[in-house]
Amino acid sequence: MSFGVFLLIAFVIVTIASFIWKYRGLIYFVGIVFLIWLFFKFFFVALIVILGLIIAYFIRRVQEDERISSEADRAKQAHQEDVDAWRKEQERKYGPNWYQANRDEQKAEANNARNNQATKLIDYDRRWDSTDPYIILGVREVSTFSEIKNQYKFLSKKYHPDVVTEANSDAIMKKINWAWDEIKKEQENY
Repeated sequence: MSFGVFLLIAFVIVTIASFIWKYRGLIYFVGIVFLIWLFFKFFFVALIVILGLIIAYFIRRVQEDERISSEADRAKQAHQEDVDAWRKEQERKYGPNWYQANRDEQKAEANNARNNQATKLIDYDRRWDSTDPYIILGVREVSTFSEIKNQYKFLSKKYHPDVVTEANSDAIMKKINWAWDEIKKEQENY
């Protein structure tokens, strides 16, 4: 038996063993020795073996990626099981329409809070002396941004200096604009 045949048999055995027991260092060492001998002895055979090693590397890489993705899938499945358990618990507590019931309950609480809020009694003759932008615009602090915006547009049209001929309409309009700017800043920072 020649040295090349011996190296070929050893290379095949070590390759099989490396895939089974994952001894990478040994396959690299024997493979390199074998490739050096083959390269000098048989150039085309060496190229085929090199291509075989490259293919084996990519097969190993695909197997590793599949292992990682299967671990990620198991983690997603465990998370989904936790979510399903939580949903079943919610159904057990609140009934089959627990999501809608909970949402309706939250909306009702928000509306009650908005309606039960003590509205500030605004003296419309003296509101322009206030430093609270909500009082100046005549809205509650729990009003939505669109309600405040509509009130601002209404007051801007009502007290615009081109429309109103009163002497203090400029000062009133400045107060309205100041209040609107303050509320906008507050909403942006919120």
